[in-house]
Amino acid sequence: MVAGIEIKLYQGLCSSENMFTQEVGGCIVTVIYVETLPVKPQGILTHYPPFFLQENINKLHSLRSQIVDVPLYQSAKIFYKRKDPALESIKSSIDQLFPKIQIEEINYRGFNEYVTLMPSLKCFESWQNGKNYF
Repeated sequence: MVAGIEIKLYQGLCSSENMFTQEVGGCIVTVIYVETLPVKPQGILTHYPPFFLQENINKLHSLRSQIVDVPLYQSAKIFYKRKDPALESIKSSIDQLFPKIQIEEINYRGFNEYVTLMPSLKCFESWQNGKNYF
């Protein structure tokens, strides 16, 4: 796991710095990578239980408003433990906030899963999936 800003349960952040969250057991973790013009990599990471759907959506709206430049490239990964109606609502909200975004759902198996977002390297990492590039 790469060092960075820790995002705890019920939190989210928009930053160009590395961010991570851990012990996601059963929660939905949203990772969004955005490159803007001028080229500036930024990321959004949220960590909420599925039954705090509205809080997660509100946080995503708030964080999206911090990206003021025109997105050139954008990609999202949604980590989840089990299929839940909240998953589709999160997907729909991300799609509305970032038109034409590529969204991938990633099912994790463990409860001690961690997720790290590294905007400057254009990648994310998780215990189960290792390092992946957007």
